[in-house]
Amino acid sequence: MTNERKQTSIASKILWIVGSFSLPIAVLVYLLVGSINESIQFGQKELEGAKYLRPLAAVQKHVQDYWLSDAACHGQAACQAQSEFARKAVLNDLDELDAADRKYGVSLQFTAEGLAKRGREGMRPENLREAWLKFVALPVSDPHRPASFAKVVAMARTMITHAGDSSNLILDPDLDTYYMMDAVLLALPSMQDRVSQVTVAAAHAGSDTSERFNVAVDAALMKQADFDRTVLSVETALNEDAQFYGVSAGMSERVKPVLRRFITSNTNFTSLVNKASVEGVAVAPAAIRAAGEQARQTLDQLWNTGMAELEIMLWNRISTMQGRRTRALLISLLALLAACGLAFYLSRTITSPLELLVRSLGPGATLLAGCVERVSEVTTAKDVTAEEAEIICGELNAHADEMRKAVLALAYHVRGAEAAELADAVAGVGRS
Repeated sequence: MTNERKQTSIASKILWIVGSFSLPIAVLVYLLVGSINESIQFGQKELEGAKYLRPLAAVQKHVQDYWLSDAACHGQAACQAQSEFARKAVLNDLDELDAADRKYGVSLQFTAEGLAKRGREGMRPENLREAWLKFVALPVSDPHRPASFAKVVAMARTMITHAGDSSNLILDPDLDTYYMMDAVLLALPSMQDRVSQVTVAAAHAGSDTSERFNVAVDAALMKQADFDRTVLSVETALNEDAQFYGVSAGMSERVKPVLRRFITSNTNFTSLVNKASVEGVAVAPAAIRAAGEQARQTLDQLWNTGMAELEIMLWNRISTMQGRRTRALLISLLALLAACGLAFYLSRTITSPLELLVRSLGPGATLLAGCVERVSEVTTAKDVTAEEAEIICGELNAHADEMRKAVLALAYHVRGAEAAELADAVAGVGRS
């Protein structure tokens, strides 16, 4: 009796079956959501890198501003004012870089251990500030000044590269964001340096053949390695935007005008430099500096616009992935609820008829037991008449028929289409 009470009900067994089939579904949902979460975290890491890159790119630009204005100054008060403005801008950029480093530095591996893994020891914001302060402290006539300036720029460029590597930006999986990343992380920072170098070199080359040749080489590299790459990357990002997570609203309208100005100003600058270096045409240094400054300004505008659009595209991807995750969880929950509801319904369709059969078989079994007892009493009695025996057998047969019907009904619920065969078998047994 104790063992019978421990038996699990049919309804519970059906629910356990549903639960067992739900386990692989739950595992698949877990893996799917985990994959989506990885994509979300990947994009969030890229956004962290973009936020860290902003002050770094500003440092690079304003250091170049200071160098160019300082090189063209020659004691002029107006030029000195520009140098002072650039110097303060660099300090402000370094303060913003410190704030970004406090927030994202550990995540982006701007730590001693993270930098050492990539052979970039010392590429920390405080070291960049120290190198900058040493540079501006040197007199204009100091022969070590160019090397000190080159060190500051090299540090900023290395930190930009590290931010791109550690933030996954360099590994971006989508064509639109990848090509925009290529422009703002690789091509434009390189071009920023080269435009400054060509501006200074072209303005001071004069008629010296070797210097003019070096300027021509730098200008050709600027055109092929930086300018063409930037234009191609930005245009590809615009073309591919619709293929990934929907069109970024207003991206084309914001980027194309800036890209046109960038192309015009840098084409004019390259043409002017080629006239002075390749064709030997006399070009005033002031004109070269003005063209170079215009090229750098549009370059900076394209960088800021491209970075803003890159962040928008990354947010679009993250929001799309978050929507997919929510839908996956909701659909899985609804599927689970539907399975449980169906299991409950099926269990009721099975257990309810069985309960009715139990209730019908109970009285029949009691009556049958009574008939058996009476048969036993009659058979032991000596004065049994044929009429009494016939009555008792008739009652017994009637109760047996009722129980056979109950068994057939139970067989119908258990075996379905096979119930007819079972009915014939049971009927045959009853008749025999």
